[in-house]
Amino acid sequence: MERKVFQGIRFKILAGFLTTVAIFGLGGLFILWQESSVAGLTQTFVHDYWGSADLLMETNIRMNRFGRTLLQPPADVDVDAFMTQVNTFVDEQLARFSSSALPAERVQAISKKLTEVRDRMEKPLRLHLVPGQKMEEADAAVDPVLAAAKALGDADLSNDLWELVMTFNDILITKDASLKDEFKRLAAKIRKHPQFSRFASDFARLEEKGLAVFDAQIAEHEAFLAYRTSTEELFKTLAETESAFETGTVDPAEQTLMGKLASMSWVILATIVLAALFAVAVGLWMSGRLTAPLLKAVAMLKEIENGHLDQRLNLELKDEVGDLARTLDAVADCLEHEMVGNLEKLARGDLTFEVVPRDERDR
Repeated sequence: MERKVFQGIRFKILAGFLTTVAIFGLGGLFILWQESSVAGLTQTFVHDYWGSADLLMETNIRMNRFGRTLLQPPADVDVDAFMTQVNTFVDEQLARFSSSALPAERVQAISKKLTEVRDRMEKPLRLHLVPGQKMEEADAAVDPVLAAAKALGDADLSNDLWELVMTFNDILITKDASLKDEFKRLAAKIRKHPQFSRFASDFARLEEKGLAVFDAQIAEHEAFLAYRTSTEELFKTLAETESAFETGTVDPAEQTLMGKLASMSWVILATIVLAALFAVAVGLWMSGRLTAPLLKAVAMLKEIENGHLDQRLNLELKDEVGDLARTLDAVADCLEHEMVGNLEKLARGDLTFEVVPRDERDR
């Protein structure tokens, strides 16, 4: 029986091996594809997402640090050097935000607030020492007026003067702008004193210096409040941006990344399990394909050895095992019908049998 190449055992073993290799190859190709995707996503995650989060955090920390200088400025603070440092940092951050992975509308909002804080930072810092300086000038103007009141021997006038002095002292502590109205009320009361003309010029100087304390303190406090309001809005914008970026971008990207890593793990496991099961199945099939016919062939040969020539394998396999079975069946037929028959004739003395050569080498 003619046997095709793909029907042979060698081909089947090779096909099983190549199929196993193909399973590993397909799994490997999928893993390589996922690995490329994971590598790109990881690069984006590390460079863009973490970089943006770090940018937000750094801006928050540094602007807080600058803010502490405004809350408690050192007596010898160099405003120009400080503002140079602030301007350099803000310009760097604005450039980094413009090239970050943050949404454009968030970048625009942060840039606006960051610039606003920077612009409102210098004024309160320069005005910080002015109220104290004005206070010293006002205190120096108090003594001549108090001396005049003492010379007049008017205790009520002295009390009114002390209350007036305390208003521009208190505003440095309380920042209460309504104290200026109290100062004006007391000043109007003092100007109505019957002997006011005796200290009018000294009082006019005191009133001028006292009002200068209020004006300086109110201007410094308003400048600081404007800065603080802008700073609070900046920090709120930074916090909202970080939260929105984490929820809308970082978390989904992290889930995608973890999903791809998990799929790679599952594909590796599935590839190993599938290849192992296929290899076991092929091994069991090939074992059964070879062992059972060979055992039958061995049993048939033992029967022939014992002189039993009536057993046949009758296998319809189209491979080498089938060829072996058909050859053994042909040998058994030859032994049973030709050789044994001729031997029986020879034993009876009948020499009329004929032996036909199988091929040119059959002698």
